[in-house]
Amino acid sequence: MNPRYAPGRYNLGLTFYKRGKLNEAIDEFKRTLELDPSFSNALYNLGLSYFHKGLYQDAVETHKEFLKLDPYYMNARLNLGLAYGGLQQWDKAIEALEEELEYFPMNLQAHVYLGIVHREKNDYTKALLHFKKALARPDLANAEWVRKEISSIESVAKEERTRH
Repeated sequence: MNPRYAPGRYNLGLTFYKRGKLNEAIDEFKRTLELDPSFSNALYNLGLSYFHKGLYQDAVETHKEFLKLDPYYMNARLNLGLAYGGLQQWDKAIEALEEELEYFPMNLQAHVYLGIVHREKNDYTKALLHFKKALARPDLANAEWVRKEISSIESVAKEERTRH
């Protein structure tokens, strides 16, 4: 392999990422960007690698940098929202996820993650709204999990109403 060939480095990074070797993936994505700073896919996957390694602040910074290069990339703001969620910065997570829906209204996972974030904030009304919007589409991959979340939130909300 030519060590100065950015796409080769990027592909090596993807291979490491898919095998769960996040340190190696991060190193290769960084090398790719050293060779070609405009290689936006390397930046995107670097952000994902940081997130999966639990380096949420690095993931936030990387996803924000990626959005400067490619502001119309589906899931970019969703991933930014997840990284903010990892930092428990719920309002910033909501802002990023809502922006994802402005750009990509049919992104079901943005609704799912908004449901999760609003649940974390104990805003059950908004959590239910987003979970139900996601569930309204027949192509939702994790529909059974979403149904369980809705049921759980409705039970908690009912308990709270009976206590007050």
